Amino acid sequence: MPSAISIVIPTYNGGNFLEAALESVAAQSLLPREIIVVDDASTDGTVDVAASFASKSPVPVYILCLEKNSGSPARPINIGVAAAAGDMIAVLDQDDYYVPGALEEHARLLTSDSSLGASISWCGVKASGGHELVQNQTIVDDVLAASEAWEVNRRLSGREALRLLLKHWNFVIGYPGFVFRREMWARKGGVDERYRIGSDFDFVCWLASRGAIGLIPRIGYVRREHDSNLHRVNNLVTFGDGVRIKAEYFRKDGALRRDAALRDIISQEARVLAYHLRQSGQFSGARRFLALSLLIGGRPTASVSAILKLPAHRLWRAICKWPA
Repeated sequence: MPSAISIVIPTYNGGNFLEAALESVAAQSLLPREIIVVDDASTDGTVDVAASFASKSPVPVYILCLEKNSGSPARPINIGVAAAAGDMIAVLDQDDYYVPGALEEHARLLTSDSSLGASISWCGVKASGGHELVQNQTIVDDVLAASEAWEVNRRLSGREALRLLLKHWNFVIGYPGFVFRREMWARKGGVDERYRIGSDFDFVCWLASRGAIGLIPRIGYVRREHDSNLHRVNNLVTFGDGVRIKAEYFRKDGALRRDAALRDIISQEARVLAYHLRQSGQFSGARRFLALSLLIGGRPTASVSAILKLPAHRLWRAICKWPA
């Protein structure tokens, strides 16, 4: 019987990383049904690396090549999932890799409870003698305290999962941190391509808003940190995507809107983002996020004060640029 999991790997100029990612899939105790590599118009040897692996892979490898770069992983992921045959989907970033046994644990958890829309695991980084958690202890303690035991794993209600995602940003960290049912992806209409970096955060929030989430309280994949990580190169975009997503799900949920502490957190984050945008001369963006902070309602006086100061900052920046 074919495996129920399809692996989708969006890639762009990932020739230096892709082989290790693919090898980590081939080393799994439960092999996937297929691997679908979606190349987003790479200009290096990424496609050659994928083709070389495909020639020796223990499972079918399909390589889909886009003619024009789409600017974010979201569109390649949607193309890959649309082409997938598995009932469960795992998305592996080109520069990350799974730990042994990860896919089998995700598949077992999702199979054991049909009400779960997704299963999540922790993220690790290389450390002396093995791996260490990316998630800090406060996040781990909060998530474990909010979950209930489920055989050897844990189970989070959708409401609690969403609350913690909004409180701690995307504590799942990235796409490789969760496996989801293809049916749920179809119900949503695919991952949201409006978000250049935050489509994973949006999708896992949406999954939580639809029902319970399974938790494997162990490291399931390892993130390789380097200077060209997408979230590092585009930190303001990452921050902006995150604040927009937080605000959207917070405002949709009546119970969450009554959580004053959460309201203050999101409102303050919108003001902090507005400050950084203002300092970089992006005044229209700063105004939008200050208005969002005011709409959320946390510390409205601070948001109004910052909005009123914007014209003065803009004028001062213009004066400083005037020729002597």
